[in-house]
Amino acid sequence: MDPDWVTHQIAAAADAAGVEFDIKGGRYYTASQLLASGFDLRNTQRTIRKWIWHRAETRIAAADAYRIQRQIRAATCGLRWTTADAAGLGIPLPR
Repeated sequence: MDPDWVTHQIAAAADAAGVEFDIKGGRYYTASQLLASGFDLRNTQRTIRKWIWHRAETRIAAADAYRIQRQIRAATCGLRWTTADAAGLGIPLPR
C-alpha cells in the first residue's frame, strides 16, 4: 500500500466535491490546535514511532514464521508436525 494513499484519497474527494484543500495546511492546523490545547506532540510522535517499529517487527517475525513453516512442510512432505519434530529436523524455530 502506498504511504500517500490517504493523501491521494483526500485530494480526490476534495476534487470531486469541487473544494480546494491543502493537506499540508490541514496537518499544520491540526498540530497547532493540539499544541494550543497543551497536547504533548513529542511524546505522541515517540509513541507513534514505537508503534510503527513494533508493526514492522511483527511483520518480519510473521514472515520468518511463514518461511520456517514452508521449510518444515517441504522437509516433511506436508505431514503434520510438532515443535519437537521441527527441532529434530534441525530447522531453527522462532523465539
